[in-house]
This record gives sequence, structure tokens and C-alpha cells, in this order.
Amino acid sequence: MFDLAQLKAPPGPPLYDAMVANFDYSPVLRTAVKECNVSDVEEAKDLLDAFLQWIAAMPGKEPGQTFVMLKCDVDRIFHSFVLNTRLYREFCDTFLAHFVDHTPIEERGSRPAVEYTIQFLRETYGRNLHPKLAEWADVVDADAWEVSCGKC
Repeated sequence: MFDLAQLKAPPGPPLYDAMVANFDYSPVLRTAVKECNVSDVEEAKDLLDAFLQWIAAMPGKEPGQTFVMLKCDVDRIFHSFVLNTRLYREFCDTFLAHFVDHTPIEERGSRPAVEYTIQFLRETYGRNLHPKLAEWADVVDADAWEVSCGKC
């Protein structure tokens, strides 16, 4: 298993790489297909990749700044992960050193928080930003967005 203490680089790509290489996500992928309306394991893997970029960036955000997840396909993999509670807790403990709640936001959400999240992801990953996350900007530009959850 990955030892968080060995991570010398900041959150973002180095943490994402560690997450990809050092954890078994197969139960999450199965749950995504069986319980969360993901068409097949290949789609689940793609959504998981986007989710891992999103969550690996989170520890690098500005203190007190809200970091959000939009209601979208990527959120379905987050739900799949949360349904595997013990596995999700182990993942959070291993890579983030604390549990990251999926705290639903009942209203539409804050546009500044959404714009901050999109910009932060762009700055963190540049041209390597997953297409599912990159398309969030188009959804916001079309005013067709809704926040699923947020983390301060």
C-alpha cells in the first residue's frame, strides 16, 4: 500500500499518479455498473480517472475556498465509491489523511465556487485535465450546471 508520508510532491498530478498506481478500484467499478447507471466497466474506468483527478487536486485548493463536484457522470463514480464505505474510508485515510464527506448541496450551488473549481483544475492539470472535467466549463457557460456536493 502507498505510504502517504513518502509523498514529497504537492497534491494534483503526483497524488493522482499515486492513487492510480496504488489502490484496487475493482469494487467501485462493479458498483458503478450494477448500482449507479454506468453502462460498462470501460466507462466506469474513464469516470474513475476523472474523479481521481478531481479528488487529488482538492488538498491543494486555497484554505477556506469551496471546491465542488457538479451533478454529472463523474459524480456517479463518487457515489459508487461512497457505497463501498470501508474501501472509500481506506482510500481517504491512505491518500488524503482524512475522510472526505460527500455533502450534498440542496440548492443549485455557488457559481463562484464552480468557477473556482474549474479554474483550479485547469491550473493543476493543464492539457492533461480529463475531458470529463474540462467539459464542465462548457456546461457552466451554457448555464446548465448544478452542484452535487462541496468541500471547504
